[in-house]
Amino acid sequence: MAAAARLEGARAAPARRPRRRDVDAAAADDREVLMATTTYYVALAFTRSEDGDIVACEPKEARSSNQAIRMADTLATTEGHCGAIAFSRTGDPALGDFEDAVILKAVGEVDSGLLAG
Repeated sequence: MAAAARLEGARAAPARRPRRRDVDAAAADDREVLMATTTYYVALAFTRSEDGDIVACEPKEARSSNQAIRMADTLATTEGHCGAIAFSRTGDPALGDFEDAVILKAVGEVDSGLLAG
């Protein structure tokens, strides 16, 4: 009974505070895992230059892959355009690090080589 009384009155040992080095290492690991990736969806029309070369027009950002595809369909049939593509790019905008573009749809005459790299 005396042992039980001693246990009831005993205090729990205080929790060990993490050392600064442990906290810094954990924060560094979190930064690597929490890289902010974003996917952009784009429709891009093409036209022909006076020399007959295929030239990209101004890109149009879309909210989804489906919207980008619909926009490309519309742009390709707009007067003065010879074609259009819908594509997506995924990466970290803060670092400027993006994967290669993924072509979702190509309509008409396009230069998909412009998206490489």
